[in-house]
Amino acid sequence: MCAIFALFRLNALTLSVCLMFAGVWPAAAQPPLFQLRHGGSLSAYQHLEVEISPTGEVKVSLSKYGSENKPAIPAYETKLSEYEISALLETIVATGFREARMAETQAGMDGGLTSISVHCDGWSNTASFTNAPSLDPLTSFAYRLVAQAEAVQAIEIEGNPYRAMVAASPSDAGAKALQPYVLKKPLLTYIKTATNRQRLGWAFEALAWLTTPEEYLGIEAAERRRPERTEVLRYVGGGEHVRDAQCLLSMSFVQTNYRGFNMLSYEDKNKLEGSLSQLGSARYEYALPLLTQVFSNCQKSGLHPQNIPLFEFKRDGLAVIEGFLQNGDAFLREAAIHQCEVAARTNPKSGLANPCSPSDFAEMRTLFQQHVLPSLIHMKATDPVPEIRQRAEAAIAAIEAELKK
Repeated sequence: MCAIFALFRLNALTLSVCLMFAGVWPAAAQPPLFQLRHGGSLSAYQHLEVEISPTGEVKVSLSKYGSENKPAIPAYETKLSEYEISALLETIVATGFREARMAETQAGMDGGLTSISVHCDGWSNTASFTNAPSLDPLTSFAYRLVAQAEAVQAIEIEGNPYRAMVAASPSDAGAKALQPYVLKKPLLTYIKTATNRQRLGWAFEALAWLTTPEEYLGIEAAERRRPERTEVLRYVGGGEHVRDAQCLLSMSFVQTNYRGFNMLSYEDKNKLEGSLSQLGSARYEYALPLLTQVFSNCQKSGLHPQNIPLFEFKRDGLAVIEGFLQNGDAFLREAAIHQCEVAARTNPKSGLANPCSPSDFAEMRTLFQQHVLPSLIHMKATDPVPEIRQRAEAAIAAIEAELKK
């Protein structure tokens, strides 16, 4: 027990003195606090070096096999925060690096050779190895800086934000950046001029992980409003995890353009119809009042009522549709009949894509039985338009068949 406490006091003392060292000893006069070098036979890197000064300045230099005839890539530089330095020092202590004694002559070269040096509190140590699981937390810290360096350089030098997307995303497999927030600035610069839609999609997805939903919404909206960028960004977005922002952008586009649908370009008509479909697929509740307006105006605008997905909104959407069965406009009454039939096919037992849940459809079933079917029966008997009476009769049969499933 005494030995354990003695070891704890030694590690705590080592850590505290390292922190003092990091804060007051001039970086220019001292060796690096931490240095990792890597390269070798089966490594991807011909040369890789991560150097961290006692005050947190980071320099990452690397070259890969196959890049010998390409211009040399300048070293990547960043700076660790106070807390990131603290995390590094804790990791040095936690891995027992001071006592590590792995010699290069024992390492072998098949997987490439890694060498780590630490200079801290008057002590220093170097360990060289091919595989040292006990030091994985320490090498991982360095390789997150490598991933960050490669992501930034890929954007700035190659115009490719794929690495940044992977480095920022918690859901994509791949190397992660230690400081993902530093990717934001080069990505914002990139999206202002890039023309490759796939790469722009990667950039916006990375930004979606690096920003709040509100900031992301503002970034995409601001770029789309620039006339010279409208076309290339027409179908670019940040993915499912910014669903609300994407839905608000779609609502904004619909709100601005649906009344003049007939006057839109072919591309904008497609985009408006796509925006309506997205709002329906997402069942974005705040869009229902807008879609109700769009449905009311569809004959005037020239927008086909089948493209307005009120039926996707479960019971609330069905209640809106049922209200249109009594509308004075025969066009809207007929369109509402069709939507009632489509809503019935969202029955989870119909086998169609994106159905309602059993509990949601149970609520719709009640509305069908108590309101929709009685309205259709009344229309079948009394509607002044013969074609609508026939449509109501066919809809009654189709809906009753769905409710029996």
